[in-house]
Amino acid sequence: MNALTKTLPSKRSDAVKADGNYYAYTEQQLRQHDIRIGYFEMAAQRDQNNRVFWFLTGCETTTCKRTARKEAMQASKLMTSGAYHESLNR
Repeated sequence: MNALTKTLPSKRSDAVKADGNYYAYTEQQLRQHDIRIGYFEMAAQRDQNNRVFWFLTGCETTTCKRTARKEAMQASKLMTSGAYHESLNR
């Protein structure tokens, strides 16, 4: 194995590469990285290098799935925090 093949990402999207990122080469592989917690869904995106990333609050992005899951958990808690909304049609 030469140095060039070590740096090229493989076609498997479920493996984390040495750089700590996920890669998705097809739309189906990309959808496997969507994060769903409760009623909240955070869709995975990919850049021109097929690296998977997620949008966070405040227009930030992350390639770390752990960070994205933490953000999704907080958003889900906010959505289901027991806030009661009265009907406007009274």
